[in-house]
Amino acid sequence: TPAYIDAMRGGGLGELSLDEIADMKAVGVTPDYISALRAAGIKFDSARNVTELRAVGVTVEYAAQMRAAGYGNLTTKQLVEMRALGVSPAYVKQLNDAGYRSLTPNELVELRAQRVNPEFIKSLNDAGYTNLSVKDLVRMAATGVSADFIRDLAKYKVK
Repeated sequence: TPAYIDAMRGGGLGELSLDEIADMKAVGVTPDYISALRAAGIKFDSARNVTELRAVGVTVEYAAQMRAAGYGNLTTKQLVEMRALGVSPAYVKQLNDAGYRSLTPNELVELRAQRVNPEFIKSLNDAGYTNLSVKDLVRMAATGVSADFIRDLAKYKVK
């Protein structure tokens, strides 16, 4: 509608194309959403950024929860990647409890993308693989190395 177009063009995102406006409308971007993001300190500079944030479900609450979990200066790209893959404050806490603290946003994304969870880490620890780096955990998960695989190799005396 013309009112929506005017409101979005007044949202401080600069000159917007009709495609950008249509994309924002399709995922539910509103002037209130833009204002709330700005008020929460989330930095973005384009219609595409706002569209991506909204499309994956980044809310002010999610950003605040991630900030409280120690991730306060996330870029739009990092917020989008983390939210899209399901990196949550609970996931961060689970990894902290498993001994993986102070992870970078990229490490969190890589771990989550490979479905590394505390159970996987514990199973590897129980199989004798302790203090693995994030890179090792990601590689092992990506290539299908599991505690069962390690035990099967041990039967054949393969190291």
